[in-house]
Amino acid sequence: MSHRALCIPEIVAMICEAGVYLEDYEFNWNTLTSLARTCKAFQDPALDVLWSSQSTMMNVLKCMPGDIWEWPDENEVAVELQRPIIPTDWERPFFYAHRVKRFDNSLDVQYGRLFYETLQMCLPGEPLFPNLQSMNWTSENDGVLFPYLRSFLGPRLRTLTLDVD
Repeated sequence: MSHRALCIPEIVAMICEAGVYLEDYEFNWNTLTSLARTCKAFQDPALDVLWSSQSTMMNVLKCMPGDIWEWPDENEVAVELQRPIIPTDWERPFFYAHRVKRFDNSLDVQYGRLFYETLQMCLPGEPLFPNLQSMNWTSENDGVLFPYLRSFLGPRLRTLTLDVD
């Protein structure tokens, strides 16, 4: 049985947020993943903090079944689809993706037009990050990726920053 204090969501959230920056103010992944596995009271709040800000699609994509994507080697730059994506393939990614509040794709230069086009066609009708509040979108190829923004944009978006080279 949990302590009564762990029944108060605000206290549990504060514990999770405090555990983020323990050592030299660097993000502490290990603390949050440990908290998420400690007990049910910590699972959702710790996962919310852990997933709240993402700077790459890689974390979400790796939640899909392992036979969907071929991941690039060090010398390659493209992620390739290996089989059709079926609706049940989205169950695990959406479990985490709804927790994302901030997304910055500037580190995702390895994903090109074909990747985003495939992703958009395979999404089951809702934005990938339905609770997204802030997004920084960088396109190094004259905005050719802009049509795929709608795969991410949801009703809670408040800030959208576009950077076109």
